[in-house]
Order: sequence, then C-alpha cells, then structure tokens
Amino acid sequence: SEGTEVDVEALKRKYPISDPELLKVTMIILVAVITMMFLSPLHGLDSSWFAFGGAMVLLLLVYPKNISGMMMRIDWDTFFYLAGLFVLVEACNRMRLINEMGVQLSNLIEMAPKEYTFPVAIMSILWVVSVVSAFLDTIPLCIALTKVIAVIAARLHLPLPPLAWALAFSACLGQNATIVGSANNVVAVSLTEKYDSQ
Repeated sequence: SEGTEVDVEALKRKYPISDPELLKVTMIILVAVITMMFLSPLHGLDSSWFAFGGAMVLLLLVYPKNISGMMMRIDWDTFFYLAGLFVLVEACNRMRLINEMGVQLSNLIEMAPKEYTFPVAIMSILWVVSVVSAFLDTIPLCIALTKVIAVIAARLHLPLPPLAWALAFSACLGQNATIVGSANNVVAVSLTEKYDSQ
C-alpha cells in the first residue's frame, strides 16, 4: 500500500520554530536529564531530582524575568493531588501494608490445589491489582507490587514473567475504573473543569 505523503515545507511554514536557540538549549537539557536518569544506578541519586532540576533550569531560561507569571499558570491543585497520591502509596509501603497484601495473596494462592496454583495466581493478581489500582495511582503502586510478585514467584516456585504481565495488565485495566486511578485521568478532569468554568 502507498504511504501518506507529507508536505514538510508546508508544515514548516505553518508551524515555524520561533526560537531555534531555545530549542537547542532545551534539547541539551533533555538529553542531559535522560542521561543522568539512565546513570542512576551508578551515582545512586533518585531520578526525580534530575527531572525537577532540568525543569527548573529550563523555566529560568525561558522566563528569566517573569517566572511568577509562569508559576501562576501551573495547575497546583493537580500537582499536589498527584504528589499526595505518591506519598500515600509510599506510606502504605513503609507501613508494610502492601507487603502484607502480598503475604495474604500468597496464602490465598497456596490454598488452591497444586495443579491449579499457577492459574489461580494469575487470576488473583489480575483481580486484586485491578481493584487496588482503581483507588491508588498506578505508577507507585506497580513499583511497590513488583516486590510482591517476586515474593509470590519465589515462595510458590512459579515463573515470574507471566505474573509480571498479569500485574501490568491489571494495573492498566484498573486505573480506568476511577478518576483517581491514573494521573492522566486526574489531569484530564482538571483541565475539563478549568475550561468548562471559562
């Protein structure tokens, strides 16, 4: 089949690069941030510091004299709400609630007959994670639950990759059940409310 032809020159005229120098600086900062994130195992620093630092440097370069005006355009409600969700999941992790959930899930799977252990493990992870990810943000939850499925796989002598796929699928499915399940949902609703009020 023939590919779609794209008029590159027309696109350049319609969407011109207004500040080539700023584009170059932005690309340098982006490459630096991504590189430092990949090198995180070597220097031991959390990748969030580099993302935040890169954003602040770029903000100072783009709006050196009117940074307060830019800060007013940030949706702080959504920002702090998402930060709170991440803190909530980490608090659950530190209180070992997520670990306890893994232990109880493992005990539940062990109750099944030996020949049904693997399918019961898959179905249990699918249902439990789907329900939990509907109420907690998916990204920090998955980070915490990777330890849980590793414990289940080791304790019950099950292959890890299918359990990991069950975790990924159920988290993606569950986050669509509620607004709070995904950062995308929260941002979309926040923007809808903002523009609807205008």
